[in-house]
Amino acid sequence: LMDMSYAVKGVYTIKWRDQSGALFEISDYLTSTDLMPKPVLIEPTNSAIVASTDVLFKWDPVPGANEYRVEVFDNADNRIRNVFTVASYQTTLDPGEQYSWRIRARYVSKYGLKDSESRSEKWYFSTN
Repeated sequence: LMDMSYAVKGVYTIKWRDQSGALFEISDYLTSTDLMPKPVLIEPTNSAIVASTDVLFKWDPVPGANEYRVEVFDNADNRIRNVFTVASYQTTLDPGEQYSWRIRARYVSKYGLKDSESRSEKWYFSTN
């Protein structure tokens, strides 16, 4: 995580040249240097055995967030779902398997993205 304590809100421009000498430039507006609070997971609870393969993921809303990134991992820690949503998320998973999941709160504006790098903790569950 980058230390943004020195940063000031405003427009930032980065310019660079590639090996051929071509000039590139990108600008973005920094809207805030504060990270959002960590999302608090609700269900499936940690170490739960979910009775169905249709799994509903729920978490407490994070003040200021208008989008959430849901990450679901298989037993080998491979990310098998990477979904953006504004509320809870439901998906079908294989029966008799172990999974883990976490959430990242996001605020997307027309000027830029404020993204909480402090993701929720990771919870584990299995399907029946």
